[in-house]
Amino acid sequence: MEKLLGSQELEKNQIANLREIEQSLLPINCEFSKQQKRVIVSEKSANIVAGPGSGKTTVLIAKIALILKQMNKKNRKGVCIITHTNVAVEEIRTKLKDMGIENLQYPHFLGTIHEFFNHFFTYKAYRKIYGKNETTIFEEEVYKERFKAMFEIHRPKNTTYDPPTSKIESTYLKFNNKDSVTLIGECRDSYKNALINTFKSLLEIGIFRHNDCLSFSNWYINKYHDPIIKAFENRFDWAFIDEAQDTSAMQYDLLMEVLGKNSIKLQKYGDPYQSLYTMYDKYEDAWIPSSEELDVEELSFSTRFGNSIAKVLRTTCIERYPKLQGDSNRVSFQPHLLIYNSRDKVVGEYLRLINEFYESKEEFRNSQKKIGVVGIQHNELKRYNPAYEKKNEVKVNSETIITNFIQVLLKGLLLYVKRTKIPLKKEKVVYSLSYLNDLLNKEESFELKCRLAKLIRDIYLKEGIIDDNMEEKIVIIYNEMAKLEEIDLTQDGLLEESLQYIKKQFKINYLSYQHQGENLSIVKNDNEYVSIQNLNFGTVHSVKGETHKATLLVESKVKRGFRENTEIFYDCSEIFSFLMGEYYDYRNERKPLAGVIRDALKTAYVALSRPTHLAVVAINVNNLGDDLDEKQKQAKKAGWVVINVE
Repeated sequence: MEKLLGSQELEKNQIANLREIEQSLLPINCEFSKQQKRVIVSEKSANIVAGPGSGKTTVLIAKIALILKQMNKKNRKGVCIITHTNVAVEEIRTKLKDMGIENLQYPHFLGTIHEFFNHFFTYKAYRKIYGKNETTIFEEEVYKERFKAMFEIHRPKNTTYDPPTSKIESTYLKFNNKDSVTLIGECRDSYKNALINTFKSLLEIGIFRHNDCLSFSNWYINKYHDPIIKAFENRFDWAFIDEAQDTSAMQYDLLMEVLGKNSIKLQKYGDPYQSLYTMYDKYEDAWIPSSEELDVEELSFSTRFGNSIAKVLRTTCIERYPKLQGDSNRVSFQPHLLIYNSRDKVVGEYLRLINEFYESKEEFRNSQKKIGVVGIQHNELKRYNPAYEKKNEVKVNSETIITNFIQVLLKGLLLYVKRTKIPLKKEKVVYSLSYLNDLLNKEESFELKCRLAKLIRDIYLKEGIIDDNMEEKIVIIYNEMAKLEEIDLTQDGLLEESLQYIKKQFKINYLSYQHQGENLSIVKNDNEYVSIQNLNFGTVHSVKGETHKATLLVESKVKRGFRENTEIFYDCSEIFSFLMGEYYDYRNERKPLAGVIRDALKTAYVALSRPTHLAVVAINVNNLGDDLDEKQKQAKKAGWVVINVE
């Protein structure tokens, strides 16, 4: 084993710590593979390319735990851990706590990529440029409404086009000072000044989009570059970027600027073939390990699926992936190809296939994993199931329904607080779900918490439906909590929005908890939320990170170009040869076909790496061309079971 600390005595200590970590993180009598151990004990900067089901998160947590357990107490430098989701932050924090590592305070940092930039740069830059502290970072849909209203104020005269909301996500600002701001990104000259002034006006009143956070961070890093580099070098010994493939180009460049150009040991973890941020022919991927000078460590052995699925993924990938290996002890069935004429019959045939395996294969029947249907976009999924609606996120395995309902109620109040224009006693950034939970747990809130618990019980008994009486009680509780913080709840429009949110969420979450441990979708039918057993519809973005026992990838129509230059493609048909094991350099294809193939490969790679047992692809017969018989023979020769859906 590679030495981590230098002396023979410390190497023994290292091995003992690693075994202790194995016992905490892995199933009984299991140990890390040679690949995994090599990454865990490595002392150098590296790109860690981790295939689906290769234990990437477990290895990352083990790596962090080993460093923290063996960190010299005299060494005051910390560890910087950057992830992309709050779920990942909590998973790392919880697993470390289980190993007795609870104190991740200064000089350590653990947070999302947004928290990293905001904490170190965004708010400081905003104060420097605007001289203000009050800010609100809105999610895209909420920000879009504010943007539309502000654009109308700055709209060029004698124009009637819709506000250019697509520019919210695709542009950045470059600050020289408060008044001198330029735009980064493509934009028509006819409304460029109006767009800049719209963004500036929103910033004046403290309304941010996520891209503004990066714009402010970019300004701050450029202005104080050398002191920042030195400060980070003095504070951190190690830095880790989780899911590095999900970083935007600007995020990645800024992270490399402050973490990658000094003595900090930097490791980037992720699967570059699951990079979805740059889909729809927008930009090039930011993290391309094969093009960097940094050493690459591979985690290419998957315990999720067997070799029949691994074989498909080796060529259904933006780069050929010959190193990917499945688990020979995992029973994965032959992949299935559904060739259909009528889209309406695809899901029914898929369910028939599922039932067939359920009856004949015990290991499939015993699996508690989801059964998935995956497409590239929501509107394409609706073509296969008109009742489909975006899936909700409910952690049925990690929290009780009571806990979940309380969090929904608190989130409703938090939505109001974040959107109100009435001045608050404290900065908006102070308020979070954790803050409101702490508020409820105070001694003076005991009676309030008891009434809240009784209300939650009543909502549960009403199957998640809130009647007028319950709504009145919720408003009373909100007002009492607001009074504790001297918050004004007189904006009726905002309060109604919060109430509508919790009404919808209670009903959806109640259905999810009623079917805990089962596979289901929550869909909207005749304005009522209902559950469909044994089926989970989701876009490729929403299923990333999930594990299914069976996954159906449905073909989607893809448009490229504008107006008279628009071309139509069908994603699964365009990558047919890749699915069948024949990889070629698609980058030589004409535009926009090369981009369509790239996106289709990303979609298929993510979708078909979800299942443990069964991978299924549906393709319209009309999109396979005149050589249908030859393509069916090609599929069978490649190991696919071909089903013509009548």
